[in-house]
Amino acid sequence: MRAIITVKRGDRPVPFGSVVREVQSGVTSMAGDDGQIYLSGLPLKGNLLIQWGDGKGSQCRANYSLPEESLKQAVVMATATCS
Repeated sequence: MRAIITVKRGDRPVPFGSVVREVQSGVTSMAGDDGQIYLSGLPLKGNLLIQWGDGKGSQCRANYSLPEESLKQAVVMATATCS
């Protein structure tokens, strides 16, 4: 599954260049402008660990859930909130 997930922390996007890892599958990526993250090989549901520095204050987690019908699409667009 390929997706572009836009992740926000509060009302702001996660920082540009943040390292992103889907916890279960280990798929990794980086955050682009406006918190957009392109990921390939995702499970339908999961948890993203997003890090932009050292320490707990420089990371957050975002749960996501993609609809099953998205398996028929080339790339799925989704949003998630990081806390």
